[in-house]
Amino acid sequence: MTTIAKFEVGRTYSCTSICDSECVFRFTVVKRTDKTVWLDYCGTIRTRRVRIHGSAECCDPQGRYSMSPVLFATDAEPVAEAA
Repeated sequence: MTTIAKFEVGRTYSCTSICDSECVFRFTVVKRTDKTVWLDYCGTIRTRRVRIHGSAECCDPQGRYSMSPVLFATDAEPVAEAA
């Protein structure tokens, strides 16, 4: 049985622009339910539906269009260790 990577509240996830690999979008999950995540991007909270792709949850943080970024639960940024 395959485990599904899920979005976690408080974690920051990143993805790159399909047009410019140096353009990195960072989103922080502020709230979630089984089917929805609330993402903070530059101080704006957006609600997005979650779907499963392969073995990970994913969503379209800026809406769904041909060149939109896709955010995967496997793309979490490393958690900083407390000193």
